[in-house]
Amino acid sequence: MSIDLGKIEVEDYKEWRYQFIGKFHNGLALVQNRRGLYGYIDETLEERIPCQYDYAADFSEWLALVNKDKKYYFIDVNGIVRIDNLKEYKAIRSFHDGRAVVANKDYAFGYIDRMGREAIPCIFYNARDFSEGLAVVDCRSFDRKSEELTRYINTEGVIQSLLTGDYQIGMSSQFINGIAPVIKTSKRLTLFGPQKTEAFINTAGKVFDKKEEVDKLRALYESGKDKTDKEIEINSLINYCARIYFLGQALEITATSEEMLAKKKRETFAEIKTAIENFSKGEIETKLSEKPSTLVKK
Repeated sequence: MSIDLGKIEVEDYKEWRYQFIGKFHNGLALVQNRRGLYGYIDETLEERIPCQYDYAADFSEWLALVNKDKKYYFIDVNGIVRIDNLKEYKAIRSFHDGRAVVANKDYAFGYIDRMGREAIPCIFYNARDFSEGLAVVDCRSFDRKSEELTRYINTEGVIQSLLTGDYQIGMSSQFINGIAPVIKTSKRLTLFGPQKTEAFINTAGKVFDKKEEVDKLRALYESGKDKTDKEIEINSLINYCARIYFLGQALEITATSEEMLAKKKRETFAEIKTAIENFSKGEIETKLSEKPSTLVKK
């Protein structure tokens, strides 16, 4: 990570404001300019891919879904189009485990690979992103009368029989940290409907349903969803610095003289430099993107 604290001049702030700055993925962060167009900045806060898209998603597995002139396609981190044969699909999502969810004109779901080929046919009523090599799909018929019939598939589209007995998986039963939540529904009624018992399974299909096991695994599952690792902390730091530089609500300079202007600039860079130094020492414990700035105009 490198941030050139002296590169952007104070006079450039008015030109370099974005109304939205996302988190960094694969070294780039999604931004939206004042005209409503999307592009990407790198970790030096330079605009790597110009704001030219009507819609854009975060990078995932080094590809990002964008829309320009009513046409969807995937670009790489250099802005080069890698997949553009997507006109037959009505819905498209980002890549996970080398597969991206798509829906055809009949809104049947399937998956494409990184070459844009339909790796798993569009035959499912619903489908979730892959996670840890498995994805949840709804195999019910399209008459809209049958009940949800959820199963796991692997990246080749083969259904995996991970559950036996009374436990069922749902569309939210995504694998994180090697486990996924499952539910057993009994005929016994409560004030909130049928009684439901929570459990977890691993990728081998083993069920963990004892209370102490469930409590421990729930914490592990939620920690995976929160993604509180070092990479996200770095994202937060860069995002915070970007907010100081770019957001319209931050750093509204109202200096009445060049001396005051220079002072404001020094204070701003000093605040960013201190944040970076503290981070390198492991002293930052909270998300810096949520840290209030003393430079925000009241």
